[in-house]
Amino acid sequence: MMARLQRLHHKGMKDWEILGILSNIALNHRLADQGDLGPEQLRELGLQLIDKPEAPEDALAPGLFSDEQLELHAVPYLRAFLDGRQLRAPSCLNPVSLEKFLTVRYRLREDDVEHPDIFGWSNSPGTGDPR
Repeated sequence: MMARLQRLHHKGMKDWEILGILSNIALNHRLADQGDLGPEQLRELGLQLIDKPEAPEDALAPGLFSDEQLELHAVPYLRAFLDGRQLRAPSCLNPVSLEKFLTVRYRLREDDVEHPDIFGWSNSPGTGDPR
């Protein structure tokens, strides 16, 4: 699991971006277990889950956070970044181009704030901490 996260980190993703992707994977997994709920019910439940602290025994299996899931959930993250700036991407724009556009034009991976090294980058050999 850590090797997957290190690849995202080396790609230039900030901790908040990685955490957002991991959160989306976990939330979608937990909502999928809720059965047939309408969009409004899913939204409400999702907001409740986001605000609820997790106990260690509720932790999800690391295998759920596969390379495929990380890549799949990175795209909605980019779209959320657009939405937060009241921008809209054309439907023909592919994820790689969208990521490049947001990184170059909107400095997606430049802004950061001081925060604890929650992933332990500074303790990982050869990773460095580009924060």
